[in-house]
Amino acid sequence: MQTLILNYNKHYFGDFSVVLSLNKIYVKGRYGVLIKKIRSVFFMSDHFFFIYKQFFRLFLCLLKDMLIGVGFRWFVELEMKGLGFKTFFSLDEKVYKVDIGYNHYIYCPINVDTLRIKTKKRSRFIIVYGIDKQELYNLIWKILWFRPLTSYKFRGIKFKHVKLKLKVGKKKQFF
Repeated sequence: MQTLILNYNKHYFGDFSVVLSLNKIYVKGRYGVLIKKIRSVFFMSDHFFFIYKQFFRLFLCLLKDMLIGVGFRWFVELEMKGLGFKTFFSLDEKVYKVDIGYNHYIYCPINVDTLRIKTKKRSRFIIVYGIDKQELYNLIWKILWFRPLTSYKFRGIKFKHVKLKLKVGKKKQFF
């Protein structure tokens, strides 16, 4: 098995090591280890080759996202607006439970190795953070899909720092 190993100390991303072998990348950093499969890259001794030229930029972006994840972590903050919206997280069961106005709870499984969830201010704000950007945004879009924003009163779940414009409601017509 041929591998290419990079070790850096006191780098911008912190102390990390990257191991490239066959069709996998192992990145180890301050906050954990990420392993990704890559089908478009071949490694031989100290060089790596791409099947297509276009995959080189994709490979660099993926590697950068992995280094940021294990070095700093990815953070996303969500805001819930609506009457009676609540969230619960159980670390033992690895399940995120949301009450957002339906007559039942919504359960969302979470990979606790790479993602974490915190709530603040009476469960109105949800902070999701982790080392894997792809898994993080998959979970975020699942949560946003549970209760999308209404365009008239903005009730639902949204990204915290997004500014939106309300639609105009019905107007009275005078005859």
